[in-house]
Formats: sequence, C-alpha cells, structure tokens
Amino acid sequence: MNRRHFLAAAGTVTAVAAASRSVAAEADHAHHHHGASPNTMLIMSSAHCIMTGEACLQHCLDSFIGGDTTLAVCAKKVTDLITICRSLQGLAIANSPYLIAQSKIALAVCIDCEKECRKHEKHATCKACADACLECAAECRKLAA
Repeated sequence: MNRRHFLAAAGTVTAVAAASRSVAAEADHAHHHHGASPNTMLIMSSAHCIMTGEACLQHCLDSFIGGDTTLAVCAKKVTDLITICRSLQGLAIANSPYLIAQSKIALAVCIDCEKECRKHEKHATCKACADACLECAAECRKLAA
C-alpha cells in the first residue's frame, strides 16, 4: 500500500468514526427527550454517502494524477454529492424544518451521482458510491414524497 492509498484509507476510517459518533450522540441525546430520531436511517445513509463519496473522489483524483481524465464528470458529481449529503445529515440530525426541502435536492443529486458512478463501477470505489447513493436516494424519497 503506498502512502496516498494509506492516507485515503485513514481519511475514510476517520470519516466513518466521526459519522458513527455523530449518529450515536444524536440517538443518545434523542433518547433522553423523545426517543429515537425519526431521521436515523437518513442520517446513517447520508453518512455512508459521504464516506463512499470521499473514497470515490480520491480515486478520481488519483486517476487525474496518472493522466487519466475519464473520471472528471464522476469527480464533479461526487463533489456535489458530498456537499449536499453533509448538509442533509446536519439538517436530519437537527430535525430541521428545512429537511424536507433539502431531501428533494439530495434525492436529485444522489440519482445523478449514482448514474455517473454506475458508468465506472468496474472500480470498487465507484460501485460503492453508486450503491450508497441508491440507498440515500431511497431514504430521501421517503421524506420528499
């Protein structure tokens, strides 16, 4: 494993740990007041999208360094995905009144990203991101309906 792959893996592990702590803290805090959050599955699926998206984006950047730009559109879609899912996760944790509106935007972004990553699913990181997008889109659809 080279240094770049090690750092990417370490970043992914850190992101997963932070997301897990955030979800666990939110669930624990909700337990003291009103029971489990109605948004727990959305929080978890958006965290998974962020994690797999970060790994996918790193893969795209590594390919750019090697001179291959075929993943440029994928990198753009994944960048949008990460940004939207971070916002979605924060609004879901806060049970914000803006969550429904954001879930509609996130649904569209997840669908776009999933379609683009499917084109490159021969790469494990792209496939994992596409699968996570599909799951998050399903959770967003529940709110956006």
